[in-house]
Amino acid sequence: FYTFQSISYIIDINKKKIKPYNFLDLLFYISFFPQIIAGPIVRAKNFFQNYESTVQIKKKRFKKALLLIFWGYFLKVSVADNLAIYVDKVYGSPNSFNSVSILFSSIFYSFQIYADFFAYSLIAIGICKFVNIDIPSNFNKPYFSKSIIDFWRRWHISLSSFLRDYLYIPLGGNRNGSFAAYRNILITMIIGGIWHGSGVNFIFWGLGHGTLIVLSKIIKIKFK
Repeated sequence: FYTFQSISYIIDINKKKIKPYNFLDLLFYISFFPQIIAGPIVRAKNFFQNYESTVQIKKKRFKKALLLIFWGYFLKVSVADNLAIYVDKVYGSPNSFNSVSILFSSIFYSFQIYADFFAYSLIAIGICKFVNIDIPSNFNKPYFSKSIIDFWRRWHISLSSFLRDYLYIPLGGNRNGSFAAYRNILITMIIGGIWHGSGVNFIFWGLGHGTLIVLSKIIKIKFK
């Protein structure tokens, strides 16, 4: 995450979207601890909006910050960690369980990973509010999405927007026709998959999501 923030900082300066900051300010931005491990990815322009008043603790933000942090801890400890007990047991030895158990463990895992990741984001956002820094929401009811395209607008929003702005659009986006756009989507999602991990399964994960996005766009065009 801090690598992505560093990349966005360099590119935004190169494109003259932001001014260069001094070394201590840059160090504070890159090493800011609440979201350094699990996001959200924060753009320098947004991060430095309230930078001058970060030492101020505002009462009206204090309550909201606490609610976000407690809600995040609830999702992590009460939901994600308890679902993990069942999921880990089944995934650890799938041959010992029937198909119904495996199906339920897969459903539980989808909620486990969402609650786990959403929890980290909420805690990070809450901690930032304590010091008067607003970082963007990272999830927006992703399991209520109407399509795979809509899903990626709602799931890990800061990563999706980063891949769009710093990879998909520089590759050409959809400016050179449908075929080029579909190719750029596949490249973007494959690289997004590789970022998640170094195994071959992550390449297939990125390729799978990229293929679904392309098919979704084709279907939308062909069948209004």
